[in-house]
Amino acid sequence: MVPTNPTYGFSKAEFEVFFKRYYKLALCISVRLTDNLSASEDIVQDIFLRLWKNAEILRQGDSLKSLLLKAVKNKSLNYIRDQKRNQDISSVRRFADEEKDDFEPDERITKILIHIENLPPKCREVLDLVVFKEKKYHEAADHLGVSVNTVKTQMGIAYKQLRKIF
Repeated sequence: MVPTNPTYGFSKAEFEVFFKRYYKLALCISVRLTDNLSASEDIVQDIFLRLWKNAEILRQGDSLKSLLLKAVKNKSLNYIRDQKRNQDISSVRRFADEEKDDFEPDERITKILIHIENLPPKCREVLDLVVFKEKKYHEAADHLGVSVNTVKTQMGIAYKQLRKIF
């Protein structure tokens, strides 16, 4: 029973019915995307909470089910992107932390920095912003005046070249 009020002014009982009806579907969609039940539960819970808190500002004619499922899909995809980004950053940082090579740690850091300096200028600049200054892809893109896809491409090139070396 989705409320018919144009502003979606939910009563608690109406929202509870909506929650019970669509929670499992939303959770299945998120788990299918993230492959992580715990993260998906958090994602779906967060979306339902935002819908409850912002019910009065939803536009008339919006399908509440569609809003829910679209929000779950987008937040799940953002979760995947953030996980991948964190893994990529960890792998670059691991180069500096590992001590299994034959040279001294200071020597290893010097070697890494030399190879970073030999990257193409755009790759080096993007890598510096994202990895060392810990900016998000969209922040680096705004700073450089390029698209987020350009930042992703440059990061991919940088990681590929650094992986070859190490």
